[in-house]
Amino acid sequence: MARSRRRAFSLVELLVVIVRDRVGGLRVCLVGMALLALPLAAGCDKGPPATNEKGMQVRRIQELAEEDTPEAVRQIAAVAADVDPDMARKAVWALARSRHPESREALAGVVARDARPPVRREAVSVLGQLPREQVRPEELTVLRRAARSDPDASVRGAAAAALGVVGGLEDVRLLVEVAAKTKDLVVQARAVRAIEDLIDVRFRYDAKAPPEERAKALARVEALAPAIAEKYMKRHPGKR
Repeated sequence: MARSRRRAFSLVELLVVIVRDRVGGLRVCLVGMALLALPLAAGCDKGPPATNEKGMQVRRIQELAEEDTPEAVRQIAAVAADVDPDMARKAVWALARSRHPESREALAGVVARDARPPVRREAVSVLGQLPREQVRPEELTVLRRAARSDPDASVRGAAAAALGVVGGLEDVRLLVEVAAKTKDLVVQARAVRAIEDLIDVRFRYDAKAPPEERAKALARVEALAPAIAEKYMKRHPGKR
């Protein structure tokens, strides 16, 4: 910034010399120099301070994620409620990096209460990438609710996919219900894939296939998946 400003004012000084040589009036040269300097000064005050402030805020929430204290989690959660969706998403990932138990509760709170679908979807995706043993029943309840009834299709699809990773066999019936009731093919495909991952069976569902083929594949899912899940659970009680 300092270098570019110096070059700009060197140009102004050159123009001043030209004006003085041709007009010979010191007042004219001073006025011309002032008028030329105004846009340059105004341009120097735009942009970088806000950018630097945002960068400092990102670094701060990253540092807070390493502290693993309730106060740090509360501060990150406050940033997750920021009006800037980009900052909110960064805070969501900072909560995921925190090892404090309250961070999971904060993530679930974002899924349940944030009004912005992209932020809810980010929190759902983060929960779905956690080690299964770290996801508590409270977080699973939030994911199930999001998969079934979130008003945004992208959030429902992300929640279905997350349940395929951190959920269990008991979620198969819910995912069958999600796949059967939705009209969104992406949500349907993600729900079926989650079912397949949970029971380790492939139903050859293809969202790009003709409607008749999709309907047949979905009928196979509805007829077979719950029974397979029930069979597994009976054989392995307590296994998710």
